[in-house]
Amino acid sequence: KPIQPTTLAAALADIGNQSPSIRSAAPADGPAFDRDTVLANLGGDEALLQQLAALYLEDEPNMRAQLTAAEATGDLQALHAATHAIKGAVANFSADAALHAANNVEALCRDGNRDALPEAFAHLNDALDRFASTLRTLTDDQRSTAAE
Repeated sequence: KPIQPTTLAAALADIGNQSPSIRSAAPADGPAFDRDTVLANLGGDEALLQQLAALYLEDEPNMRAQLTAAEATGDLQALHAATHAIKGAVANFSADAALHAANNVEALCRDGNRDALPEAFAHLNDALDRFASTLRTLTDDQRSTAAE
């Protein structure tokens, strides 16, 4: 899902107008997301990348809670829906490892393959942890640079 700057700007404006309450994995040795691709999709706008990263990190605990709750109850439909939501969020960053892991969990849910889900879910959580950590570093680095 490539991001178009005008569409994204409108979406960010809408988010800003909302109330606060509305708001096997691929190899792990590569980057957690493709910064160059994301920046190219954003027209090179580093500030917009920072905003997107901050928005993802703000929403991430809720998305992860929904994912964990669905996995804990064994509700494949809810797990598929929660995984799909996360997949859409990480796709905006070209986060291939997390995207691949989410695709695996979605496929297992569709197929009703409960036996393989624990390992796939663990891979997804690992990829999401790594991705979120990378975004935190990105936003922390930006704050440090801005403070200087």
